[in-house]
Amino acid sequence: MPALRDHPIKSIMKAISWRIIGTIDTIIISYLLTGKLVIALSIGSVEVFTKMILYYFHERAWEYFPRVTFRLSFPFFKKLNASNQSR
Repeated sequence: MPALRDHPIKSIMKAISWRIIGTIDTIIISYLLTGKLVIALSIGSVEVFTKMILYYFHERAWEYFPRVTFRLSFPFFKKLNASNQSR
């Protein structure tokens, strides 16, 4: 079965929606720290673009990695893996 991949447009839409949430958060935190709305809005307006671009490239980079199963060496995780494999 071929691996399913997200379309680049979906990555763009995810980046935009996440940045709206992230920018609102940044503006609120900036305002709480500075007490100045103009500074908070300035910080938010700059980071919205930089982080959207970074998120897009981060999302697309993950498409190049195959699905990886991490195996941890802790005894607790070994027991979890063994119980999951018996299902």
